[in-house]
Amino acid sequence: MPQTQLLFKGTYDNLDNAWAVPASVEDGGGTGVAATTGCFFSGSKGCVITDIYYIARDLTFTDPAGEVHIGFRVRYSSDGGVSLTTFPTTPVWATADCPKIWDDTENDSGDFTLDVPIKAFAWYAAGTGGLTDNFFGTIVLPANVHVLIEVAPVLASALVDMPAADLDTFDVLTYGYLKG
Repeated sequence: MPQTQLLFKGTYDNLDNAWAVPASVEDGGGTGVAATTGCFFSGSKGCVITDIYYIARDLTFTDPAGEVHIGFRVRYSSDGGVSLTTFPTTPVWATADCPKIWDDTENDSGDFTLDVPIKAFAWYAAGTGGLTDNFFGTIVLPANVHVLIEVAPVLASALVDMPAADLDTFDVLTYGYLKG
């Protein structure tokens, strides 16, 4: 297997009740498409995403009065952003597949600790989290496409309405390798 590398790092601001795109791109992106500037390029032979990490840089927010998890979806465009394809076809947003950012029973930040990375793939299929396990597998993307990683607050396969600016300064790191 080729050596894993950082494909993309973006900072997301104001996660509320919609799929968020990066507000700024710090590594691997910026080539952009019409729909967003927060994409990275898959390369001439495609790429493989092996892990997605979340880092919460701010955990000060209003109690949302219910559990909140962080889900993701991967989208790509081969036509300059005119259309985006979600792959896999369903976002990863089921409660058991996503780390909890608000535990309403405990009134705390759940699985997140300020500035500590969380491996998103480790929660999939009711995984136990941590930084070593990968219950999701990999995401193989076609050649010559712009790739967009979107994140959102979710519960039970639905978006959660969070107060604006509560979940901000949220980093997403995407690791994998270019094929070929």
